[in-house]
Amino acid sequence: MGKPFLAQRIDDLHRWAEGYRSEQWPEETPNYLLTGYIRLLQDTSDIDRLAALVLDPHYQLRLAQRSGADVALAHLRLLAPRHTDHALSLDRAAAAAASREMLRGHVQPLPGAVAQAVARLGDPGRARALVVASGTAVNKALGLADVADVVHAMDEQEAVVTAREAEKWARVALREADRHGYVTDDAEGAAAQAALALLATARGSGLRQQYADALDLLRSTRGTGTARTEAWVRAAGLLAPDHPQDAAQLLDELEDQAEALAGGGPAAVAGAVQLWQMVATAAPDRADRLRDLALEHVTPAWQDAPSLETVAVLAATASFVAPTRQAPAGQLVATACDYVERALDPDTRQLSPVDAFHREFGLTHTLAVLAQALTDVGAPPEAADRIRDFGPHSAVPPEHLTEAEDHVFDEATALARRALHLAGRGSVDDAEHHLQQALALLSLSGPGDRSPVWLPDLAGALVRTGAAAETGSLLTSARHPDACVRVHAAIALAHADGLRPAEARHHAREAAREASGKSWPYAAQALAGAGEVESAVGLIEQHGQPRNPGGRAAWRKADRAARVAVAAELASHAPEAAYELVRPLLERLHSARNTIRSQGLLLPPAELRPALVPAPPAHQQLFHTVLEAAREQATRGNPRSWRSEDVLIEAFLRIADGEVPGRQVDWLTRDLAGRGTAYSATAALAVLHAALDDTATAYRVAMLPAAPHRRAAALTAVAARLARVPCRPHPVADPIGTDAFTHTVLYLAQHMTPAGPPAPEPAARALNDAMTASGWHHTLPVLAHLAPETIATVSRIATTHLGTP
Repeated sequence: MGKPFLAQRIDDLHRWAEGYRSEQWPEETPNYLLTGYIRLLQDTSDIDRLAALVLDPHYQLRLAQRSGADVALAHLRLLAPRHTDHALSLDRAAAAAASREMLRGHVQPLPGAVAQAVARLGDPGRARALVVASGTAVNKALGLADVADVVHAMDEQEAVVTAREAEKWARVALREADRHGYVTDDAEGAAAQAALALLATARGSGLRQQYADALDLLRSTRGTGTARTEAWVRAAGLLAPDHPQDAAQLLDELEDQAEALAGGGPAAVAGAVQLWQMVATAAPDRADRLRDLALEHVTPAWQDAPSLETVAVLAATASFVAPTRQAPAGQLVATACDYVERALDPDTRQLSPVDAFHREFGLTHTLAVLAQALTDVGAPPEAADRIRDFGPHSAVPPEHLTEAEDHVFDEATALARRALHLAGRGSVDDAEHHLQQALALLSLSGPGDRSPVWLPDLAGALVRTGAAAETGSLLTSARHPDACVRVHAAIALAHADGLRPAEARHHAREAAREASGKSWPYAAQALAGAGEVESAVGLIEQHGQPRNPGGRAAWRKADRAARVAVAAELASHAPEAAYELVRPLLERLHSARNTIRSQGLLLPPAELRPALVPAPPAHQQLFHTVLEAAREQATRGNPRSWRSEDVLIEAFLRIADGEVPGRQVDWLTRDLAGRGTAYSATAALAVLHAALDDTATAYRVAMLPAAPHRRAAALTAVAARLARVPCRPHPVADPIGTDAFTHTVLYLAQHMTPAGPPAPEPAARALNDAMTASGWHHTLPVLAHLAPETIATVSRIATTHLGTP
């Protein structure tokens, strides 16, 4: 047909796609434009059209709905540069990072312990919302069933509501499995767990309809999956005390299902044996009869089709009957071992097609079951070892689907489980601390509507880039009160920095009006930045020391952070009020200057510096006295007794004095090499190198942390220093973002070292690398200064995915 004709037809396809793009990829979009068209763009190396397509949030959502979010995520990987010396533009890198996070909400559920911890801490409504915010219908049903179990001991009515929600999603999962014909066992298992939650919350509550619905949902599951069968057995156990007839009927139905399976092939007989074994465990009075049934059916199954697959059936049956039928069990095991040894003998020339297939795809399981059966019949340990030796001696590690993000998920899961444990013990403050850390790693906040923790940073960035009108949609997305407070506060501070006092006051007052719980320090800082001195100080005074001694340590930590942040905002226009806020902290440090401390000596006074250095000299006198005493105490003695945070702060103090902190840098380098990045202030050290204009070393050190979110935070801190982006103290003790110490060091780097011109190119390189992994959102405040066009792009993607106009 010729190249001109082909080029014309390709142009026709581009115009066709453009028409649907202009309509935001409506539901009737042809499949070709969602799948095949992207291959055309790849084949023709049309990079700009390819990037515009895969980064279009409306296209992402339509593709996720039609083909799955995993397909949309795979398309994002097509943007990876083909050569390592070329990076994406900051705008595309930011768009890809935001898109990845929003799309993962469709495929990756929260760790179950997060919602359970929230429920245990007394907010079952938020726990439910967190569960339904992401993942499949199966994930939602399972998560809600677990939450119902946690809530049941605390609030029966909330447990009923949660169980009903689990039921709703379980029925959705069953309909989807029936319609699409896949993950049937997963859906059946989820529905059975939801039915258990309904039964548990209906017991003794007089909810007859819920009891009936629970049994109806349970009986609607007819698969043979282990999770589904275990749920049936547990349901029978729940029913036995008050409804013994219903319990017996459930077990009868399981027996009927086993009987129906027993006449099938090896896999069906294996399912029957598993069912009989579970029923026997739940009802020991049935065990002898069920063991006889298993023996009756397994022998013909073996005679009809002896194979490696059927060996597993023999072995499972032997383990089941061994407690009371030792002789038949031993005979089954001997038959199975004889077949395995003959089939897998190296001299065996050719296996049957069935055995050849099973050797590749099922042998490990079969040998494990047979080895266990040998143990159950009393065979010597070496007999089981001999069987295991027939298995493969090398295992292929499982493919990691999400690389570094898996580590983040695992870390968040561990933190959430710790939070759940602490909440169960009544350690509320510690539990909330661990829970907030878990949510921060997952970039989630609010009531579970996929509202990201970085909405406040994005809102502030929009104001700073001249797009304040766009912040309304972010406020709509932040439906949880704490999230609303943080967004209003961020907008207020951005307006204050832009010398727009009326707008700053409006949003600061809105933050104060909605502030509750632990969000009030954000409102107090915003009020101070907007010039509302009395209101800001009043908020701190309202949250005085608690009467309960158990909460005083947490209060002191929160009070200190809030006082420093508010005083830093007031220092320039209300120095007297600022000094009065931090004076108690200074006096406490002065009186405790000779006591032994668990943390560094220089960190407490360094944290006060933003609130005191702008103040009149009279106010600074006590501060300098405390600081010099801490310096003298921290740096004396053997360097082996030094602490890394003290050495880092001392390095910045020496730079401010016009000295080169060579000794401190050498000590920190050795400390990092000796203790490793997990136990060193890696990000802070990277900032120090950047402050010394050693950009290459700063970048290398920032890239060291193995955890991707920590690496992103370190790279962003370096970029902030290189781009000369201002920073302010954080108003809460445990900020969601860069760790508190790195934030303090970054402030010192910005205010105690020579200013110099910004270095946009190396800053952009650090940001680009930070945006390739989880924790990318740390970059937003720096992007607002270095690449303001990226903020509008991220906002458009976020609001589209969150469903806000």
